[in-house]
Amino acid sequence: FLTGLTLFAAAFQLRQGKGFCLDEFVGTLRKIAAGLTGAELGRLTEKNEKTNHLTHGETCFRKYGPKLGAGARYEAEQGFPTVMNFGLPVLKRKLAKKKDASPGQSSRAFSGDGRVGGPGIYREADIKTAAMDVLLSLMSENNDSNILYRKGPEQLEQLKSLSGKALRADSADGKT
Repeated sequence: FLTGLTLFAAAFQLRQGKGFCLDEFVGTLRKIAAGLTGAELGRLTEKNEKTNHLTHGETCFRKYGPKLGAGARYEAEQGFPTVMNFGLPVLKRKLAKKKDASPGQSSRAFSGDGRVGGPGIYREADIKTAAMDVLLSLMSENNDSNILYRKGPEQLEQLKSLSGKALRADSADGKT
């Protein structure tokens, strides 16, 4: 769902011939997903509930409400605020500190635009560390409906708390 949605929004924007702009990308995502939560989750019928034909996402929405239980639909409808406000800033910060690092410590190095080698390279290890911190950042903020469905709100909050602690511990160790 998310891959298809984001690829479509990016391709749509690029097809306009203006290049990629993050704000326009988010705006396109919001337009595509407008009303998605209500359209897909807000109209659940008693028949669905009585026949046990609810998906995990529908179950979470019914049990925990739109903000906690709407999952990816709600994130898409809002323009992926967890990614834009938490994941992307961490990625930018982590990679900004590692730009022009010596590539001699890794067998592969990548430029900021995705090419192998060239000026302004990132070591493979730096990319992996940045990706791990982005994941922890997202896990510390996202109301993951998969965790919510399988384990409940208490375990979701525990996961978010532990992820945040791991991220802060990494930062405190000077690894940011």
